[in-house]
Amino acid sequence: MDTDRVNEIIRENLDLDRNEPLKDVLYDCFRQTVVLGKLPAGTQINEERLSKSLHISRTPIRIALDRLAGEYLVRRVPGSGVLVLGISLRDAEEMYEIRNALEPLAFVKAAHNMADEDFEKMRLLLESGEQSNAGADVDAVVNNFGDFNEMVFSYAHMARLQGILDSIAVYLRYFRNTAIRQSDRRDIALKEHWNIYLAMRFGGDEKIVDEVKKHLLNNYRFVTKAMRSLGIS
Repeated sequence: MDTDRVNEIIRENLDLDRNEPLKDVLYDCFRQTVVLGKLPAGTQINEERLSKSLHISRTPIRIALDRLAGEYLVRRVPGSGVLVLGISLRDAEEMYEIRNALEPLAFVKAAHNMADEDFEKMRLLLESGEQSNAGADVDAVVNNFGDFNEMVFSYAHMARLQGILDSIAVYLRYFRNTAIRQSDRRDIALKEHWNIYLAMRFGGDEKIVDEVKKHLLNNYRFVTKAMRSLGIS
């Protein structure tokens, strides 16, 4: 892919109307275009030519790309600029394996720390998600799922574990949201959240782990399906 086409793709996906620092807007744009394969692995990004194409300073571009390099989505190659590494199905598999090994622990810890009134809050949150789904309010359902996970980690009191999982979740967020926006996945995910809630409130640790792992496996299957539909291998 030539430099002009690379710059054109970035320009098409860059939302300069957002009221946020330019370096953050650029970072979100770069991450989305790389993760979704719009800038496939092997693509080279020339900071100087991109700066001229966008009519902005190289500094926020460099900062944004450095953040991506820290997430192993791109790599700086001396004398050649920035090389896109992208994300593959093998990356998704590795991230699933990490989540499958670590994430159930957070749910078990949260269940031990939650009182009846906390579980009631969780039940009401799930009911709210059901109502949003019934009304086809997809954005509200996506937010509800995020609130559910945040609630679990707030009671787990495991900031380091959350940091590890957050650092890998960023890669799959776009595919996960794409999957959730499909009605069949929303219905299944809501049911899975209810099963996790019931296991946390009334079941033992083994039941919690079992339900969380079922949820993670289904999510992995939907995510990889979304990746394949975009031609990512």
